[in-house]
Amino acid sequence: MVYRILTALALPTLCLAQAQCSLDTVRGTWVAYYVGSITTAAAGSWSPEATPTAQLMVETIDYQGRFTGTEYASVGGQTVTATLSGNIQVNADCTASNTFTMSVAGTGKLPGTGSERLLILNNGTEMRAMTTHGLLGSPTGIGYYRRVSWSEPHCTQDMVHGVYGATFEGAFVMPPPGQSQPAPYQYSQIGISVWDYAGRGPGAATMSLGGNVLPISFPEGALTVNADCTGTAKSPDGTVNQLVVLNWGDEMLFITMQTFGGSPVMIGKYKRMSTTPAELKW
Repeated sequence: MVYRILTALALPTLCLAQAQCSLDTVRGTWVAYYVGSITTAAAGSWSPEATPTAQLMVETIDYQGRFTGTEYASVGGQTVTATLSGNIQVNADCTASNTFTMSVAGTGKLPGTGSERLLILNNGTEMRAMTTHGLLGSPTGIGYYRRVSWSEPHCTQDMVHGVYGATFEGAFVMPPPGQSQPAPYQYSQIGISVWDYAGRGPGAATMSLGGNVLPISFPEGALTVNADCTGTAKSPDGTVNQLVVLNWGDEMLFITMQTFGGSPVMIGKYKRMSTTPAELKW
């Protein structure tokens, strides 16, 4: 009898704990990133090949589930900027799906319609996604969505300052020694960057390129933050990153669009360690 009473008392609590989502749960501005591959048949061949890809997207979803956005992508080291538009459908159990079209700068609208399946997490502050139909080939990889803002995002240059821990993961496409045909090498990097209130500062890191571990240092770069929380980070060596600011500058997501010595296919994640810029000692 006691067990039945306790069970009956617990039922209302369990019902209240069930996920309840709607289009209102996902409205606002999001940033999403993918690191994976696209499988396509090489020109003149029936044999499919997996090409490494990295994508960083910023999307704004309205109350009707319509969204528009910008995507920065690296496909096998070839970087492109595209515009997105589409619709998202949200189920009460916090599953969702979307369809989208894409136009690439300098190329025009790609043929067909893409689609994703999504999970809405943490009361609408995160989502996970898998592309079920890609526009360039068959995709493999999981997308991570983070909420930038529930409405219009607002960022300023002085949000981003202090010491940041940074990691990069993906691939680096370059010719093997003595060969002309480029190949992807697995790439990872861990390091720190120091940014002052004007968005300038050096960095240092340890990288692994195809299993070869090397220390690297970065000369003073320049980081620019836009009002919509997007931005650009540039280094004197020619490296260019597109970025999105999260959590009032405590976090940033990067995609490398250009660098020296090869073609990058990688996503960077920055986390603030201190709000006070300091001398670089690592």
